[in-house]
Amino acid sequence: MAQAGYRAVRELVSILAEPAGGVEQELLEIAHSRGVDAHAAAASVIQQNASPELLDKTGLPTYPALHVSCERVSNELREKFRSFSGTVGLAIEVRVTHDRLEGLEEQLHACVDAVTAVLDRNRGTWPQGMFFSGAYEVAFSAAKRGGRNYVQTARVRLSVDVSM
Repeated sequence: MAQAGYRAVRELVSILAEPAGGVEQELLEIAHSRGVDAHAAAASVIQQNASPELLDKTGLPTYPALHVSCERVSNELREKFRSFSGTVGLAIEVRVTHDRLEGLEEQLHACVDAVTAVLDRNRGTWPQGMFFSGAYEVAFSAAKRGGRNYVQTARVRLSVDVSM
C-alpha cells in the first residue's frame, strides 16, 4: 500500500518545514553557536527523490536542500483487522553546496545536526496512526562537482511504524 509511504513522507516534510521548531530554526541556532555561515539556515524541504546531477541540469536548485522520500514500504500485517500494519522506510537527503571545499563539510554537518535534532524532538506518535521510535542512521558521501562548484550530500534514514 503505497498510500502509507506517501502519508509518512508528507508528515515528515511538515515536521521538518515547521516554522517554529523545524530545521530552519535549528539551523539558525547552530549557525550562531558554531559560527557557521548563516545563509545555510535557509534550507528548503522538498518532497522529491532526484539526484543532485539531474537537478543541476534542470535549473538552479536551492541549497541547502532537504529531499524527503520513501525508500520502502513493508506491510507485515502485525495487527488483525488492519489493511496495513508495518513499516515505512524514509530518507532525508541533505545537500549543501559551496564555492570552495573548505566550508563544505562543516556546513553539511550543521545541516545534519539540525535534522537529527528535529527528529529527536519528534519521537513518538505522529498523526494518522504513525509512530517514530527515534532511531535513525546517517551516511555521508564524498564531495563532488556540482551546485556552486562543489556539492556534498548526507542521507538520514529512518523507519516509521504505520497502522491503518
